[in-house]
Amino acid sequence: ESSQVSGMSRIRCILRGLDVKTYIFLFAFVPMCIFGIYIHGQKISYFLRPLWEKPPKPFNVIPHYYNDNVTMENLCRLHGWGVREYPRRVYDAVLFSNEIEILTLRWQELYPYITEFVLLESNSTFTGLPKPLVFSGNRDQFKFVEPRLTYGTIGGRFKKGE
Repeated sequence: ESSQVSGMSRIRCILRGLDVKTYIFLFAFVPMCIFGIYIHGQKISYFLRPLWEKPPKPFNVIPHYYNDNVTMENLCRLHGWGVREYPRRVYDAVLFSNEIEILTLRWQELYPYITEFVLLESNSTFTGLPKPLVFSGNRDQFKFVEPRLTYGTIGGRFKKGE
């Protein structure tokens, strides 16, 4: 019993030093603050964001010099560049399924600008179902790109682990 009495007297001693305002603070105000931070935490972090975030570095402004009467060599020299000895190679790579009309439009529009057309076709859908090779059956429609065309097929997986 003496240990219980001494334990109770310790609690009374601790509680004697606390008044009603402290209880209100501990059991009402502190939980409300924690709840408020939980609810409005994102707004608080946005408000304090300028304290840790630095502004982005400025862009390097490249002035644009152009005139119809100035040669390409002079325009490139104004920018500190040189004219290429040969044009840049541009590739158009397509993963093909069955959209013949869209592919025809795409290649007709891009033909003057593309160096090489690359097309890859599979004999299965993305879900693993078999499908016919549509492009190889309609290749005669694309005679206009034949000299620049690289065509390839890839076998699909029809069984797990295949």
